[in-house]
Amino acid sequence: MRVRITFSQGKQRQLIPINYNYFISSFLYRTIESADSAYSQWLHDSGYVSGSKSFKYFTFSGLHIPERELVQNRFISVLSPKIDLTVSMMSDKAIESFIIGMFEKKKLRIFNNVTESEFDINTVERLPDPHFSERMTFRAMSPVVISKNEIYKDKPSAKYLSPSDEDYELYFGRNLLEKYAAYPIKNGIEPEFESFTCLDEPKSRLITIREGLPEETKVKGYIFSFELKASPSLMKLGYESGFGNLCSLGFGCGRAGR
Repeated sequence: MRVRITFSQGKQRQLIPINYNYFISSFLYRTIESADSAYSQWLHDSGYVSGSKSFKYFTFSGLHIPERELVQNRFISVLSPKIDLTVSMMSDKAIESFIIGMFEKKKLRIFNNVTESEFDINTVERLPDPHFSERMTFRAMSPVVISKNEIYKDKPSAKYLSPSDEDYELYFGRNLLEKYAAYPIKNGIEPEFESFTCLDEPKSRLITIREGLPEETKVKGYIFSFELKASPSLMKLGYESGFGNLCSLGFGCGRAGR
């Protein structure tokens, strides 16, 4: 299920950090919590687990800000009176709690140690689902992150892959199949992943999570269009819960079509 949320500015020309993913993710958890605190805590702490991996089954796009200015390469000055955000969730329970909580907590706050901004929720609109078939094209609305574990200086480290890397397709498909294996509701038919094809020149994005805090990390993803050949159940899973890694932090949200 997918919704588009429209916000209006509390004040004109507010500043938000370029690296705002963590604040949006926190806003989503708080919104679910306002309707179902136990479910929100479980989702944050563990989510659905398969082996050593866990999945949250939600993602979101970047903020759509029609008019903006870049300030000091650190902030976005929001010139548009309204902005919007697309949120996608696989779990019916999550989206139900989210929508209920949405109307109880009607403000989005984005802040760091330099600036603070506030946006009011105007509308929440459910978006129609595409037709899921065995061959589909998608366009990334937020960077797709695919990584593999390596040992660097005797410590485990994530290597972020580009769509041009030889084993990108392998890890892209494996991620979808692992998500499917962890999800509790299935149709009894084992899905198949056939192929991934990048359709244009990928554009890299380096996003900082928890900027300025001891837990700060940098994540590299790519914006591009791609074609998948796979079971419709995998298409639906990727569309609703996100493609690739770290989807609950706002990565891997894709729209159907180029």
